[in-house]
Amino acid sequence: MSNDRRLIYRYRRSPSRPRTSNREVINELEEHNAVLHAINESLRTELANVEQRNRQLMSDRSTLREREISYLNEMDRLAERRDRAEARAEDVEERIRLMRRVFTGR
Repeated sequence: MSNDRRLIYRYRRSPSRPRTSNREVINELEEHNAVLHAINESLRTELANVEQRNRQLMSDRSTLREREISYLNEMDRLAERRDRAEARAEDVEERIRLMRRVFTGR
């Protein structure tokens, strides 16, 4: 039996234990209730802290997602510029080949 159950059922009389008075049972239950209340308050505080941390993490995640999208867009723009530069370089190379042919007479 767990400690909690022993606290709750401790007032039951066993043949080897003397009788427990109603006042003792009430005191034990009040003590147990106070412990449970303290645990409840502690859990509420912890939950509030966890919820605040969760909100902060969600905000951070949103910010990071916005940055990721911005970086991906910038990568796309840079890839387009690279492709245009490569196309211009190919055009220049082709013109150079044509000019060489003209000058060499081929």
